[in-house]
Amino acid sequence: MDRSPAQNWETQLRKGVLEMAILFAMRDRDRFAIEFVDTLRRAAGLDVPEGTLYPLLIRLVKDGWAQTYWSAASATDTPRKYYRITDEGRRMLVEMWTRWSRLAQSMQELGEAPE
Repeated sequence: MDRSPAQNWETQLRKGVLEMAILFAMRDRDRFAIEFVDTLRRAAGLDVPEGTLYPLLIRLVKDGWAQTYWSAASATDTPRKYYRITDEGRRMLVEMWTRWSRLAQSMQELGEAPE
C-alpha cells in the first residue's frame, strides 16, 4: 500500500519529536524500555518500533540526558534495565518544549487552518 505524501510528512514529523516524547515519558518516573512503546502509543499516539526506540535511548544516555540502572521488582524477578532522566535531560526537555511551543505558535500566527 502506497502512503500519501501527507502520511509520509506526518511520519517524519513524529520521528522529529520522539526524543522529546521519550524525555517527557521519563519526567515523572523511571521506565524500562518496553514501557516506552506502550506509553508513547497510549499517551501520544506514537507507534515506536523497538528498532527505533533502542538507538534513541542509547543516544539519550550518550548525550547525558538519561542514565540507566538495573533493577528487579522482587528477588525472584529478572532484572530490567531502567532509564532515568538526568538534570541535563530535564534542562533539554525545557529547551525542546520552548522551541516546540514557539514553532507551534508561529504556525498558528500564519493563519487559520486551511480549508
